[in-house]
Formats: sequence, structure tokens, C-alpha cells
Amino acid sequence: MTIYSGIFNSVRGSNGQGDRKYNAWWFAKYFATFIGNGVFPNPSTNLQVVANTNMTVTVKPGTGWIDGYFLYSDSDHILKLDIADGVLKRIDRIVMRLNHLTRQIDIVVKKGTFSSSPVAPTLQRDTDYVELALADVLINNGATQITQANITDQRLNKTVCGIVHGTVDQVDTTTIFNQYQAWFKEITGSTAAEIKAWQTQQKQEFDEWFATIQGILEGDVAANLAARLTLLENQYKTHTDNRIAHNNYGVGTGANSINVTLDPPITEYKEGLTLRFKNTNAQTSAGASLNVNGLGARAIRKNGDLSPAPGTLKAGYVYTVIYNGSVFILLDEGGEYGTAAVGDVRKGKTIGTPDGIKTGTLDLTNLTPDNIRQGVVIDGVTGALGVVGVGENQILPWEYSTMPRVMSESKPYWLLSDYGTKIEKTGKYRVKWRMSKLGSPSGGVPLTVYARLYLNDQPIPGTDRQITSDTTTNDQNYTLDIDLKTGDILRCGGMTPSDSRPTLYVYIDGIFTDLKTTPVKMV
Repeated sequence: MTIYSGIFNSVRGSNGQGDRKYNAWWFAKYFATFIGNGVFPNPSTNLQVVANTNMTVTVKPGTGWIDGYFLYSDSDHILKLDIADGVLKRIDRIVMRLNHLTRQIDIVVKKGTFSSSPVAPTLQRDTDYVELALADVLINNGATQITQANITDQRLNKTVCGIVHGTVDQVDTTTIFNQYQAWFKEITGSTAAEIKAWQTQQKQEFDEWFATIQGILEGDVAANLAARLTLLENQYKTHTDNRIAHNNYGVGTGANSINVTLDPPITEYKEGLTLRFKNTNAQTSAGASLNVNGLGARAIRKNGDLSPAPGTLKAGYVYTVIYNGSVFILLDEGGEYGTAAVGDVRKGKTIGTPDGIKTGTLDLTNLTPDNIRQGVVIDGVTGALGVVGVGENQILPWEYSTMPRVMSESKPYWLLSDYGTKIEKTGKYRVKWRMSKLGSPSGGVPLTVYARLYLNDQPIPGTDRQITSDTTTNDQNYTLDIDLKTGDILRCGGMTPSDSRPTLYVYIDGIFTDLKTTPVKMV
């Protein structure tokens, strides 16, 4: 425990130092005992907060006092306020703050919290800070500037600020009085017409209400009031007992012209009316209507002003509709899932159904090029069926026969294949044939083999082909699209330059239509 006293002269001791030391803290405590906190009263604009034409305020010059410490501002001090919110309001406080940490008194903005009903921030008064409120500033939502009517002067409010007392000067309240006078004129001038309109509206509403109870106030008033209370109690009990009816639920009858009876009933259609009904019969034709409590049929529409297709409203389903002022809009279109079943959906993919999400079972693993006719594209897969290959779709097999031998450069004659193909149906066919090399050249001399196609034993122009058996030659494949008629016979022919025989394969397949051929033995 420490007891302080003073002020006394200092007496120098034997060590040459005085026995009394007084610092700024001591003098502040001293002056605080007889000078109270606040702003000085004169002039009346002392530290007054005034509005500018933007989101700033100006603190006028003046003098203040906090706990024995002194503030003096010799010119206008401008403070910037944060921008307004688009929805909520806030109240900022302009405070004079004694800061023990920095050993000075500042004038700052203490920002409030956004709210629909804002309050000014709490002042801090502890060992670090002591704050006095000069003014509260209301920041309305969407505001772009501060008016004087938004500023509440707190200098005379001794709870948050107050006037320095202990002085002999008389307080000059002229400026503060003029400020509130201007505010009063602004408010009363802007609301006079509104107050008159409000009074007129209140009188009209009172007259209407009084007309409804005038009968109650005649005759036996007590009995009339008791009867009215009984009626209200019964209605309230019915209302609470029948809570399911609060959401306007009923049963719809009729397949396309649906009738719904609500209990308690509605007496008119109003925009925003919402109801739910359990449909009894499935919709059988395009379009549907709804008639509630016999008030008249109104069309049922889907969003986008679309007429519901047949089958949209199913039997046993519950639907919600809302009245838009002319038609009922179907909010729950339920059940429009089409005819696809899980077997129609690719395996691993999902589909929405009335029974929830289902996974498809359609197995397309066999959808490969080799299983699709050449030139046909199915689901992005291009067919390759019918490509030349040994033993594959071979329709015109070459039966071993003695082939003519080419001597020097002469071509004595062609030998035709022992088998041919007979065309059973007129159409366009794709013919493919393959020539293979003979093997190693005889005696180092490359040999050449010749082949071509024959139609009805006549060579087809442009089908002559040849292959030379050197070490670099690969088998050669050829394709021909040709129009054939029923009864035509297709064969192949060839020549060889030696006893070695070439391998010839010929294939035929129908394209564009489902065509048909038959192998035939030629004699």
C-alpha cells in the first residue's frame, strides 16, 4: 500500500540530491482531483463533430481533458469513415482516446458492427486506454455521404463524455442548440405529409374495424363479447386440431379435368396460392386443368408455360402446384422417365427411374470392329468384317488346278477358278482378293504371277493384277465395289510363269443392303 502526498519543496541531502521527485503521472493525478474529464465548454464548437459532403467528418478545433492529461487541437481534424454496407447499418463513434502505451491523446474513429438495429461500440476504459465519446455517427445501408442528422453529439452526455467541470466559465450551448434546431426542422419538414397520411390511414382502419364490432357493442355487451370469444375459441381449436389442412391438401378426382375439395375451403384464387393433391386417375391426354372448391377450372402448366404431356400426372402420386394469377404451375413434374429400362442402358451407366437411380445392364463388349461389317459405324465403332484374310469369309476358294505357264513374255491363256459365286439378289457388292508371292525366286530370277476377276466368264476390265516374287515383295490385297444382278457368276483367273502355283483368295460381301450369294461348282 502506497500513500502519495504533496506538493512539497525538495530538501537537498548529504548526497547532494533532493528528497522530493514529481513526474508527469503524479501531476496528472493531482490535476484530476479537481478538474473533471470532458471537453472544455467554450467555445461551443469545442471538438464538435460536423458532417462533410462525403464519407468523412470534421472534428472542430478545441481542448479536452482526460484523467489530468490535456489535449489541444488548433485546426480542423478530418476523419474518414469506412464505406456502408448494402443491407445492414452500423454506428461509428468518434472518440478522444488517452493512450497510456504511446503517452498521447488521439481523436479516432471507433468502428461499429453491422446490424439491422445497430448500437454504438462500447468505450474502453482500462489501464491501456481511456476513451470519451465526442459523437455517434449513423451509417445507413447504401449511404454514400454523412449528413448532420446522422450525427448524435455526445459532448454533453456525462456518461460517455461531459463538460470539464471545476472551471468558472459558463457553458456556451448556442452551437449545440442550433444543431438540434436544424435537425428538428429537417425531420418535421420531411415527415409532415407522411404524418398526415398516416393519420388518415389509421382513422380509416379504425372505422373499418369498429364497423365489424359495432353489433357486439349493442344490447347485452357482456353476452355478445362472451359469444364472440366462444366462437374464436372454437375456430382456434378447429384450426389446431386440423393441422394437416394448413398446407391445403386434398384428393384430386378426374383424369384430365381434376377436381379438388379443400376443407376448410378457399373462397377465391389468389396469386401465390399453394396446394398439394393426391391424383386419383392417370392423365390420358395432353393438357390438364384443376378446379378447387368449385371456383372454376384453371389450366395446369409446367414451368416455361408448357402443357403437361399425357401420362405426366400419374395415379396415386402427390403433386404440388402454385397459382401464378392465371394458371397452376406444376412444381413436381414427377415420373417423366420415358420407356428406357436397365437393359436399354449401357452397362456401368446409370438412369433415373420412378424407383430411384438404376444401373444399366446392356453389355456391348462384343461391339468390336471384327463383329461389324466393313464400312458400317455403330456407336462410334467402325466395322472391319470382311477384310481379306486366309480362311476369312472366303466365298470363292481357289481349287488347285494346273495353271498355264508363261513362257518368256507371252501369256498363252488364263485358267479360271474351279468354283464361282452365283449372285442371288441384285445389288452392290464388295469383292476383295489377295495375291501371295511364290517364295524364293527360281534360280535367282524373280517370277511374276498374274490374276484378274471374271464376270460370267468375261474378264472385268481394270481388275488385272500381278505380283513379282522377289525378296522384298509382300502379299497384295485389292478391293472392288461392283453392281451385280441376280444370276451373275463371279470367278477369278490366273497365270503362273513356272510350276510353282500362286495362292489366290477371293471374297465377296454385300454392302448397303442385305445381299446374298451362293458358291457354285463350275464345269
